[in-house]
Amino acid sequence: EMARRKGDTAAIQHLEAALKGEGHSSSGSSSSMMRSPIHQGTAGPEFSHCSNSYFAIDKLTPKGPRKNADIGSPHDASRPLAKLESTSAGGWWCAAGGWPSPTPRGTTEAFYVFSGHGCLTDADGEQHFMGPGDLVVLPKGWTGRWDVLQDIH
Repeated sequence: EMARRKGDTAAIQHLEAALKGEGHSSSGSSSSMMRSPIHQGTAGPEFSHCSNSYFAIDKLTPKGPRKNADIGSPHDASRPLAKLESTSAGGWWCAAGGWPSPTPRGTTEAFYVFSGHGCLTDADGEQHFMGPGDLVVLPKGWTGRWDVLQDIH
């Protein structure tokens, strides 16, 4: 409301985008959000954010079935939020199933589980169960196995 009184159109665009549940960058341009929500300014990258609804399952892009699945028929979908150099952020969903992940990760991956349950098994056989509210970090070089026990998001 204060932004409207002051006539701050950029602030109004930010608020309207937030109310619609769309991701938005500090550049004030919702169309640029769809290309790259993080923009390099003269002082460095700008702030980027989105609400949970930006990653609603119906807004994710299907990627198809997991080619190396050996349990069930897992298929997944994702939606990027931002990418800056080798760092990226986005959302992911996967249907129940399992697959080996024998290739060492090239990057560290961190994710927050909104819903569903799964288990990551390290190459040495140690199991790590995850569910809603868990934050998981897979270090660079990790190998093992994914088992999605209940569709995970």
